[in-house]
Amino acid sequence: MYLEYREVIEFSPLKKIRTKIKEPKVLPKIIQKEYLEIIFQWLVVNLESANTEYKKRIALRNLTIIELLFSTGIRISELCHLKVEDINFQERLLKIFGKGSKERIIYIGNDDVMNLLKLLIKYNKNNKYLFLNKFNKQLSEQSVRILLTTIEKEKGLSTHITPHMFRHTFATTLLEKEVDIRYIQNILGHSSISTTQIYTHVNSLKQKEILTNKNPMNDYKEINWKSI
Repeated sequence: MYLEYREVIEFSPLKKIRTKIKEPKVLPKIIQKEYLEIIFQWLVVNLESANTEYKKRIALRNLTIIELLFSTGIRISELCHLKVEDINFQERLLKIFGKGSKERIIYIGNDDVMNLLKLLIKYNKNNKYLFLNKFNKQLSEQSVRILLTTIEKEKGLSTHITPHMFRHTFATTLLEKEVDIRYIQNILGHSSISTTQIYTHVNSLKQKEILTNKNPMNDYKEINWKSI
């Protein structure tokens, strides 16, 4: 029988090899414009058809939630923790407590959102939280997700809509409207500009789509390259 001898080395030579595995970027998913219109229409119809004070309060709350998400780009966690005292109605300012307890101020630029907030507070009966559940307690993030799932099923939407997609859509829309990315970073509460820059890639994909499908040259006769 032969004994196998193995040389034991003190240090691994692999330590000298530097490897870096680059994970693929997951691009943020945005909500199609036609889906946004369907969602807002569903919420407005529910508010207009509410025939009790309770139903009206819930419908008003739901509409305000989605309009606030889409008009400010705040996170769902930030929205559910909003208190009435965080709103400065005179200056139209919203105080947000983001990740790491970082505070930022967002201007409420849309009149409809401003009016909805004022009306909602009247229905809340002096509760400290802005968004309440049916027991007049602080609304949970899961309740917002359930709301969107309900709309999704009732309207037969083929895309699963999440609260965070409103934030992505908000940021992408601003970028498409040529808003400086540094302003978008500030509004979203990103500590690093690299986090916000992912939306520039989304915007470049949109540019590719536009210049491929909506190129002015598409309206004119194509060259028959075989004949040349």
